[in-house]
Amino acid sequence: MIAGRYIYQLALSVITKSYFPYDWATTQHNLGNAYCQRIAHDRDIQSLIDQGTAMIEWYVTRDKILTFIVTSHSQQPIVVPSSPEKLKTLEEWDKDYTNAYRNQKNQWITDLSSRLAELATILDIDNIISKIDGIFEKVGGKCDRLILVPHRFLHLFPLHALPLSKGNLLIDRFERGVSYAPSSQLPNFDIVADR
Repeated sequence: MIAGRYIYQLALSVITKSYFPYDWATTQHNLGNAYCQRIAHDRDIQSLIDQGTAMIEWYVTRDKILTFIVTSHSQQPIVVPSSPEKLKTLEEWDKDYTNAYRNQKNQWITDLSSRLAELATILDIDNIISKIDGIFEKVGGKCDRLILVPHRFLHLFPLHALPLSKGNLLIDRFERGVSYAPSSQLPNFDIVADR
């Protein structure tokens, strides 16, 4: 199972590197920097995020998906919990996606857009982006860069390619781009009481 996921991740890396070389290089740079830093508090994270950047971190618990939205404009991370049904749907989606990738490559490629649209719905990405826009509108600013922090198996999916309801992709929505970080340690904070 671990070897299969490693091969899958490697394949995604090769595809991303081939089709998005600049984004791949930026992501590798950001991951390297993130691995070198240890962040103690949410205020420390917020101080590292510039005025035009937002961070979305997903944390998958046993019974739900927690989405954290962090910007320099809010006192604390905004926490958006999902229903237990969403987690079950995500786990089923993961099994179907991974199975199709392993056993039906051509069909997997054909269905990739619709599968990512399903994932966008499960993760409620349009609602999350709307919340980010609301935060920035309150301060008269605009979010032009996004940092994604996936948890557990979410690292395996091209989250930057999630489609939005207005027809564009997540990566196209932010002028300064979308990057990844391995962890921000947000779930270790007091704001998460039920793990």
